[in-house]
Amino acid sequence: MPYVVYLAGTMTGKHEHFDWRIHAEREFRKVGIHTLSPFRGKSITQLDATGNIEFSDYSKLTEGISPNRIVARDYADVRKADILLANLTETKDIRPSIGTISELAWAYAMQKPVICIVDNTTNENYYKHPFTRVFVHHWVDSIEAGIDAVIHYWSPVAD
Repeated sequence: MPYVVYLAGTMTGKHEHFDWRIHAEREFRKVGIHTLSPFRGKSITQLDATGNIEFSDYSKLTEGISPNRIVARDYADVRKADILLANLTETKDIRPSIGTISELAWAYAMQKPVICIVDNTTNENYYKHPFTRVFVHHWVDSIEAGIDAVIHYWSPVAD
């Protein structure tokens, strides 16, 4: 069975939230680690159409898709994954990452490790809250450090 990483994190129309996942997928593929991304099946054109979605306007996120379908797929992905790499960077001034926090809670309940990326663009409530402090096994300050932690510490291919 392949080792699987779920790429959790903020989802808006910002390219940063799409691009880091593409980069991580490439790096993990090099060492035989599979990834699951909530962005799979979506094009950059669709993302550009959503823009930065206000906290109160989730209709753009779910246009033509049942919320139950979104949650069911993400839940199934967390269940299939061996580990979560969650990126909370770029969240200082945007809507809360409610879906990501739900995924962290699911991972905790399923006893799956979580590596979380935070930096100076991260809303500090995410990494200071007692729940997320317990949900997250390892905190890093960059995408590269998160990828490195999965490959060299948590995965079966670790040194």
